[in-house]
Amino acid sequence: MLPFHLFSDPTVARSLLRYRWHNLPGAQEKARRNGWQGALFPWESARSGEEETPEFAAINIRTGLRQKVASAQAEHHLVADIAWAVIQYWQTTGDESFIAHEGMALLLETAKFWISRAVRVNDRLEIHDVIGPDEYTEHVNNNAFTSYMGVLQRPAGAEYCPPVWL
Repeated sequence: MLPFHLFSDPTVARSLLRYRWHNLPGAQEKARRNGWQGALFPWESARSGEEETPEFAAINIRTGLRQKVASAQAEHHLVADIAWAVIQYWQTTGDESFIAHEGMALLLETAKFWISRAVRVNDRLEIHDVIGPDEYTEHVNNNAFTSYMGVLQRPAGAEYCPPVWL
């Protein structure tokens, strides 16, 4: 949604990002409940900002059991998607007020999430147990998109941070 609005009506794009900012406390709480720091945004949310993804979906025709929905527990690329959207909005609009207030708060909390979400394996960091944006491969380690977006975010906080904060 954001790319279309960013280039057709940036005020709508800003509103979409402000929705995330307004729900930042809930995302911080969700991260904390799952043992991480920063902000873990809901996969599906309503006006309240709370997770709305159902725990179970349709009945599996092979097993006859209700199918568990894993999106809320593992589609963490959404956190990086939000940070990417903040960066894209700021680069496109140059909205200093947004980046200084809402944008930096979002970038800081999403960066904290990725730092706490990473797992050290030997001499490197990995991101385990995720669902990538294709939504077909569940609970994988080191999904290319998720890992790349998480790593990309690390320097973004410093790059867009007002010099007075450094």
